[in-house]
Amino acid sequence: MALPGALVDFNGGTFNLNPGAQLNGDGLYRISGGATLSANADVTIQNLDFISNQSALSGSAIVTIARLLNWTAGGMNGTGRTFIAGGASLNLSNAISVSIGNRTLENAGTVTCIGSAEFVANGGVVTNRPGGLFEVQNDAAIRHLIAASRFDNAGTFRKRIATGTNSLSSAFAFNNYGTVDLRSGTLAANGGYTSSSQASLNCTIGGVVPGTNFGRLVVPGALSLNGALSIALTNDYLPSTNDSFAVVSAGSRSGTFTTFSFPSNLVTMQLSNAPNAVIVSVTAVTAPPPAPLLLTPSLSGPNVVLTWTAVSNATYRVEFNPDFATSNWSSLPGDITASSNTATKLDLLAPSNRFYRVRVLP
Repeated sequence: MALPGALVDFNGGTFNLNPGAQLNGDGLYRISGGATLSANADVTIQNLDFISNQSALSGSAIVTIARLLNWTAGGMNGTGRTFIAGGASLNLSNAISVSIGNRTLENAGTVTCIGSAEFVANGGVVTNRPGGLFEVQNDAAIRHLIAASRFDNAGTFRKRIATGTNSLSSAFAFNNYGTVDLRSGTLAANGGYTSSSQASLNCTIGGVVPGTNFGRLVVPGALSLNGALSIALTNDYLPSTNDSFAVVSAGSRSGTFTTFSFPSNLVTMQLSNAPNAVIVSVTAVTAPPPAPLLLTPSLSGPNVVLTWTAVSNATYRVEFNPDFATSNWSSLPGDITASSNTATKLDLLAPSNRFYRVRVLP
């Protein structure tokens, strides 16, 4: 048992977890020094560090991570399953390649990929369950070694922050049954991309430069479209009429998205299905409401009365900050939809200073 604050280090050699074995406690277990931890019976671990390049998590059983797995090096193999439970996290921060071979990495919690090196599979399967978030914040490659592998997404696969390309190799298939959310950069599905009728592709647009300013899906081979496509705008970006965005590119395209949504209160968009692309074009732009002007606050009993200039039917959010630091703005609960040329919101008097601002919501 690893008590809180304690460390149990599997260092060098092979450690077999047979029926009856338990790795209890809120402390930290670690696989290091080229060790192999082989689970031949189902076991649950609260916290695990997997840090050695020659180390392995192996066996035929299920290893459940209940709180946190830090994976910086090493490989997972055997015929079993590594399961990231709901509410648990896997931080993949590898500076060298990590791998799975003939094993399933299954996520019901949150996986965050921030490492600079590739993820390699040799017959392994990555499954992102409904409710699971698999977030990629890097441009590392995802590839097979010898045997074909696949990524089955029934939750949310998200790419953000990094503006380069996550490239899946030619025998690493991507099957989408949930949501692929491309907020920046490119997902290059070289092993094919399959989308179910209930799946969705979301692409965020913040400018006209592919990858850098908007997320996109690239499939070098044949692509059959299905499911929904949605577009979101970010960083207060408002495109111009006739701007176009190739959010999907393919060697050849068949089928169409069954539904298409976009921020219709700001722009009107049209979807075009080219032989090898899906292009979103802006056909009209709605001028945003003028910036609200916060009027002099007043007091009403225990409340501060905040009033600002508004446009009828526009929605506003009031935020406060104790010191003007750019990261310290917090929202007052409840957005306000104006019904006239002014809008009002109450805030309880605070024992310290509060600065206010009002934002127009898209």
